[in-house]
Amino acid sequence: MTDVQRRPSELDLNAYVDGRLDADRARQVESEAAADPAALERLQGWLRGRDQLRQAYDPVALETPPLFLSVAARTAARAAEPVGPAARARAARAEVRRFPYGVVAASFLAGAAATVLGAAIFAHLADPARPSIGAGVVRALTLLARGLGFAAP
Repeated sequence: MTDVQRRPSELDLNAYVDGRLDADRARQVESEAAADPAALERLQGWLRGRDQLRQAYDPVALETPPLFLSVAARTAARAAEPVGPAARARAARAEVRRFPYGVVAASFLAGAAATVLGAAIFAHLADPARPSIGAGVVRALTLLARGLGFAAP
């Protein structure tokens, strides 16, 4: 019985160059390539190309990516998440955990507007000789600015 040496496939050669073969299969691909001059030449060319790429791009791989690329990567990762009831439930829980800054800001602005309007009306009612509520608003804003320390008394 003769031992027939088989030719390594493109897939085997690619896996060898990428380091994705176990030790036994890597040795087998090496011996198969050594027996076939064309496969050996192809393998050596790919190994040289791999080494040149690593030499050229390894320093780039060690750099910190710019912020916009990090944001784009996170956005792409979110878009790749499976969509379904479980994913929707996770997203809903994440939304609940997030602090509602918009609601707090809107509440603050509404309270500030109510305070200014109330102060304007009060100033107008306290001194009916003022010509309009607008003058009261100006007076209330001035008093508010002084109270907060934004204007000189």
